[in-house]
Amino acid sequence: MSPRIPVWIGHRPYPSIKDAKDACRDLVAKHPGNGQAVGQVKAQGSPQLVDDQDDIAFLHDLLKSHPCPGGVIGAGVKHFLVSVNADGHRNQRCLWVWRDDDSADDFSWKDCVDNAPREAT
Repeated sequence: MSPRIPVWIGHRPYPSIKDAKDACRDLVAKHPGNGQAVGQVKAQGSPQLVDDQDDIAFLHDLLKSHPCPGGVIGAGVKHFLVSVNADGHRNQRCLWVWRDDDSADDFSWKDCVDNAPREAT
C-alpha cells in the first residue's frame, strides 16, 4: 500500500492525493449538465455553469496548481463550467475555464491535483 501524501488546494488540506481527486470528482458530479450554459461551450453537450461561491473559490485555487496556469487562465477567469471534454472523448465530463476574453478551454483537474503542494503554502 502506498503512503498517504497530504495535498493542499489553497487553504484546504486533503489527507491524500486520492481524497483531493475525489473532491474534484464530487464537484464535477454536482453539475449534471442541466443548468445555465454560456457561450461557445454550448456546443460541447449540456454544460453547466459553476455558480456556488465555495466551488468557484476551490477552482481558482485548484487552477493555481496547473502545470501551466498562465496558459489556462489567460486574460482572466470569467466563469467555470462543467461539460464534456473538448474532443468529446467518451463523452467524459470535465472542468472548463471561460476567460475574460470570451475564449474557453477544458483543463485537467488531475494534473492540478498531481502538481498541488504537499504542504501548506
